[in-house]
Amino acid sequence: MKQLKSKGNNKAFFKDLIAIVLMLKIVLLLFAFVIHFFESLNPIEKALEEIEFADLYYKQEERTRVPEENNIVIVNTGSIQAEAIGSFRSELAQCISLVNSCNPSVLACDIIFDKDSNNPIADQELIASLTNCDNLVLGSSKEAESEIHAPLLNIENANYANLALIGDSLEVIRAYQLKKSDGKEIENTFAYAIAKKVNPSINENVLSSIHDNVLDIVYQYHSYKYNNLLDTLTESHPWEFNVIEANQIDSSNYDRLQELLKDKIVIFAHLGSGEASNLYDIEDRHLSPHGNEDIFHRAPVTPGVFIHAEVLQMILNNRFLDSVNSIWLSIIENLLLILVAFAYIKIANGSNWFKPIVVPLAFALSFLFIFISLKLRDNHTMWNVGFLNLQLILMIEVLEFYEPIALWMKRKWKINTTFSHHD
Repeated sequence: MKQLKSKGNNKAFFKDLIAIVLMLKIVLLLFAFVIHFFESLNPIEKALEEIEFADLYYKQEERTRVPEENNIVIVNTGSIQAEAIGSFRSELAQCISLVNSCNPSVLACDIIFDKDSNNPIADQELIASLTNCDNLVLGSSKEAESEIHAPLLNIENANYANLALIGDSLEVIRAYQLKKSDGKEIENTFAYAIAKKVNPSINENVLSSIHDNVLDIVYQYHSYKYNNLLDTLTESHPWEFNVIEANQIDSSNYDRLQELLKDKIVIFAHLGSGEASNLYDIEDRHLSPHGNEDIFHRAPVTPGVFIHAEVLQMILNNRFLDSVNSIWLSIIENLLLILVAFAYIKIANGSNWFKPIVVPLAFALSFLFIFISLKLRDNHTMWNVGFLNLQLILMIEVLEFYEPIALWMKRKWKINTTFSHHD
């Protein structure tokens, strides 16, 4: 009889165990459904989209990272007004000619020449300077390709690359699309096109590091500060991109420019007037995770070229995160949830001090999983434990909600349960 009773208790225990885990999943699905379909709760959904647990890891990297080789120099072309396009192109043509004479390894423009300047002479000057560049990458976008100023299409030596980023300026950019939507071919994106110019055999490493058609961006560089290479008063920092102001490029400092630009990757881009840290100059600015306080303030401070340059550095330095296979990850996390639910039920049946025991336990487990994920991150493996930890804590409330229901069903329909506190 005791053996039969033990088998019956075990059966009831595992029934309750599975029921609690399933109820947890149902609660999460209902919560997701409610905040998605009820318009009044849209701000909550938006907030959850904008802040990810993974963003906390970027601060961790500040303590563990080591400086990497940085061969990128960005030329700040300032801010452009529609009425000044002609004079801008004339000045840009002179800058490009001078920079190209310094023999950079690649010259690229994070600028889409898609507007009529009404200045044919300036256009021809720009075309002539670009045509003389050996390794040239010009920016374009799928939306603007049909509108690109016609003469620029005659630059046969140019490799046109897509400048589009995933999301708009008010969405946090955490991924960079490198594959086409069918997942079979490499997209001709700006960072990848430049990387191919530097190292034509780079395909294999990048392809093996892309999951779900996008590359997870491993942010390490500062979101908007930069080193001004021609300013002797500026202190150099290894985790800031190197920038030269376009108005500082002239023949009077040619020797210094040649020293700074020879064999470097030079990217022309609009960082805006003055420093990129000017939050009111929002041309091509985006939210990025390593500007943590700016995510909450919804201030897009990261120039788009910094995002392209960050991905370019990832590719050149083989700085990729290996994501745990989603199927295996799901299996591991659900097994962990079942083990935790097992412990919660044992505690609920063995002590009247359920909350004082399981709440500290849940937080201890959460910190343990965070610690493990940080160690994995140090070894270039990404495990986002935010959702798992949310379930560990929510399961406490689910169990307390389930217990009276299980006892009621036992009294009403004689359905066995392992719970007995209120019998």
